[in-house]
Amino acid sequence: MPQDILVDNKYIYDIQYIGLETFSYISKIVFVLFIFGFFADKPAFYLHISFIIKILVSLFLIYRFNSYRKYKITFTELDRKAIFSIATYILIFSFLDVIQFYIERIKIIIHPFTSSITNKIVAL
Repeated sequence: MPQDILVDNKYIYDIQYIGLETFSYISKIVFVLFIFGFFADKPAFYLHISFIIKILVSLFLIYRFNSYRKYKITFTELDRKAIFSIATYILIFSFLDVIQFYIERIKIIIHPFTSSITNKIVAL
């Protein structure tokens, strides 16, 4: 059976696996930064990052799981991790506006209790 160079090549598989791990870490960092309000002042930056990630994810999924493939591929650990990471990314980033709204409300509620602590930390 002929091989698909982007699926059956161990070197490219390893690069894809490392890329997926990097994507996972970047997604988590962006999510944490969003929670702390980093993108509140820079919504265009968030939109650019989100757009680039969506394009890369879409291209990966289209290539790996297209229905026009002549030969079936074996479902691998990379595929399992990719689908889980991408589904988590889509779910979290779909609700970021709602999450940020509730985080802002929680900050307002707990601010009187935490203001003395944060003032001491800032003073250091």
